[in-house]
Amino acid sequence: ARSGVRFTRAYANAPVCSPTRAALMTGRYPHRLGIEYVFRPATPGKGLLPSETTVARLLRDAGYRTALSGKWHLGAEDEFSPLKHGFEEFFGFRGSDHDYYSHRTLEGKPDLYENDRLVERTGYSTDLFGAWAADYIRRQRKGGPPFFLYAAFNAPHWPFQPPGKPEDVRTPETWMAGTRGDYVRMVERLDENVGRLLGALRESGLEENALVIFTNDNGGDRLSDNGGAFHHKFTVWEGGIRVPLLMRWPGVIERRGDCGQVAITMDLTATALRAAGAAPRADRPLDGMDLTGAASGRDRDVERTIFWRHRNQMRAARRGDWKLVRDSGYDLLFDLARDPGERRDLAFEQPQKVEELRGLLEAWEKEMAASNPAWRVV
Repeated sequence: ARSGVRFTRAYANAPVCSPTRAALMTGRYPHRLGIEYVFRPATPGKGLLPSETTVARLLRDAGYRTALSGKWHLGAEDEFSPLKHGFEEFFGFRGSDHDYYSHRTLEGKPDLYENDRLVERTGYSTDLFGAWAADYIRRQRKGGPPFFLYAAFNAPHWPFQPPGKPEDVRTPETWMAGTRGDYVRMVERLDENVGRLLGALRESGLEENALVIFTNDNGGDRLSDNGGAFHHKFTVWEGGIRVPLLMRWPGVIERRGDCGQVAITMDLTATALRAAGAAPRADRPLDGMDLTGAASGRDRDVERTIFWRHRNQMRAARRGDWKLVRDSGYDLLFDLARDPGERRDLAFEQPQKVEELRGLLEAWEKEMAASNPAWRVV
């Protein structure tokens, strides 16, 4: 953070994993793809279709080497593998979560892959993914082909297993157990491994030409401190969708400190493509915006409208500082500049603003429905 920019109004595209990851891969609202909830054992045979264009495929076609380390969660079957979506190398797991030591799912199935082959490794998942990603960086040559590395650490997702306890293999009965102390140790180990990747860039002489982005796929869970943001993961309240977003690019992003541009996960796709000089497919226009100008201070912050819908249960729209939350059939309105914790509903004071945002939200939902995805995961 000290060597780059922190976006102070950054969001995930969804309050859960899979839709946000689909947004990152495609640069589009996941609702266009029918991905509005997580892929899980109850939804076999579904995933991000290989016919969709991903940032990995676009960058590979532009001459980049591409790799994914860590969590995929966009389809567990071979037909949805990362290798079907433009990644040349993959080391990680395909599902939503796995035991950090046994690398098996809640159902007891092995879920650790090298490319498309199941493998067994000894070690803590965060360390394994960090070591593989650092090695991948060291295999790149200064002056050689450019590369795109998606280091998708699963920490601190449940099961809440701290490092250094290999005997702590979980069962269905203990899968969700954990303490705040366990969570903190998981985050600390994640931080160490992010440092490992930055060190590999520096040691390889690649640091000065590397755009590095750090973010998360949803808001904090029950053991997290959301810093005053209301509620948690699984909701479209600020605590469920606000995320950290840090960006560093020596020589391009000279600015340091905070940036107030409203940002969302799908913007990172546009940012990466712009940085690489690659373009999206004409029939798959991006919903996100390039953040490079805002991060560097070259462009003024722009007002925009962004939307969320979670399992047909909750919806939200943000325009400027105003946010409409539809929860349990009620429309609530908040001024996030004055009330970032969403504690004072102003719908009764600002009925015209409610109607404006309600109209924008309904128009957006109609646009999403017109995409007519092959399936919906809700």
